[in-house]
Amino acid sequence: MGDCVFFGYELLPKKRYATTPPEGYVLRISQAALAKPCEENKRVQVFCFVDGQKYVICSLIGLRVEHASLDLIFEGQKQVEFFVNGNTPVHLTGYYNKID
Repeated sequence: MGDCVFFGYELLPKKRYATTPPEGYVLRISQAALAKPCEENKRVQVFCFVDGQKYVICSLIGLRVEHASLDLIFEGQKQVEFFVNGNTPVHLTGYYNKID
């Protein structure tokens, strides 16, 4: 794996997605965006689960807030899960970054 490698998930509603950054890397999440049009004012929340704790990382709202810039860093060799609450898929993007 190179020093910086793209990461992307299409998070479907009501399904958990897990990833564990490889040894020597961290996962940096930089954006969440609605993957398709969403009804006006309908809210879609994106959560992460780390160490058994649940956190809201962003709320997206149809025709008002359709993407969010993020700056989240997750440690290597530690599982993180993502989940969408709502009816619209979300693209979650970022990259794996090698630790010096």
